Amino acid sequence: NNNHYNHSTLDFIKDTEVVGVAVDPTAGLTVEAKEVEIQLAKQYPFIDVDFQRLKERNKDTVGWLKVGAVNLDIPIVQTTDNDYYLTHDFDGNVNALGWVFADARSNTEAPGFNTVLYGHNAATRTMFGSLKGLLEINDVEKREATETIQFNTLHTQGVYEIVSVYVTQYTDWEYV
Repeated sequence: NNNHYNHSTLDFIKDTEVVGVAVDPTAGLTVEAKEVEIQLAKQYPFIDVDFQRLKERNKDTVGWLKVGAVNLDIPIVQTTDNDYYLTHDFDGNVNALGWVFADARSNTEAPGFNTVLYGHNAATRTMFGSLKGLLEINDVEKREATETIQFNTLHTQGVYEIVSVYVTQYTDWEYV
């Protein structure tokens, strides 16, 4: 089934392409900036991904997304066709769950204020189905401690704070 195949694929990718945690996220910073980055790195260590190996497996690989609060931890792909990964998995196989992908118009070399990622809201809580868990965190302290997104690309490593969550219909573009 599609869900089992996607889990197997993702588990294999994690076992072979995630190297560990980057050693020095502070290279080239001032002393003051290093202190801030060191504190952030302790709280949110960057993921060191072997993007070369991922690109050998899928040339469309552009990044890695991790949302620890809901156990989302997945490579991100991007093509010029926003429909392709709606129905294809990381390996290019036809799959109803598709894969999480960046909008063709998003600049993944230098992610900006609006880097758009798409993924199915799978009932099995795979792909972006797990994001519903963000709405279920009721404890304010836990929410503040866990609502971060790590998005590493071939060119950047970033930690982002979740500031809002929208539940919309796929036909409702007013939220944009």
